[in-house]
Amino acid sequence: MVSKAFAYALRAITYVALHAREGDRVTLVELSENIDVPHHFLGKIMQDMVRNGLINSLKGPGGGFWADDHTLNLTAFDFLKVTDGKLVLSHCLMGKKNCSNEKPCPMHDDYAACRDTLFNSLKRTKISDLIGKVEQGKVFLGEGH
Repeated sequence: MVSKAFAYALRAITYVALHAREGDRVTLVELSENIDVPHHFLGKIMQDMVRNGLINSLKGPGGGFWADDHTLNLTAFDFLKVTDGKLVLSHCLMGKKNCSNEKPCPMHDDYAACRDTLFNSLKRTKISDLIGKVEQGKVFLGEGH
């Protein structure tokens, strides 16, 4: 229902946001190693997030990625829109180009309900909520978290 890019972006921003609370910047290499995502693919994802104003970055020595209050108040859905674009909002489960409420595919209503439930959850979930769960030990992000 969502892309690998979105899953990677959500893991990445959660990791970056956790370290931003400690005042740290995270390099692409560190991020890639700690969330187990291919370096080059993650680099493209991170560039898209920076370009779209979701996270911050600084090049050079002492540089890296970090999250600020703006980032912490964004929702998971904000990241989904960047990684998966408008296609995820309107694509048909059966791949029909003209699937709509007026001309639905056989799976239209069931898929729409499932998609809407997921999207509503993503719209309610802030990045600060994700890192709060990790910090409380309720969920785990990776080896160190």
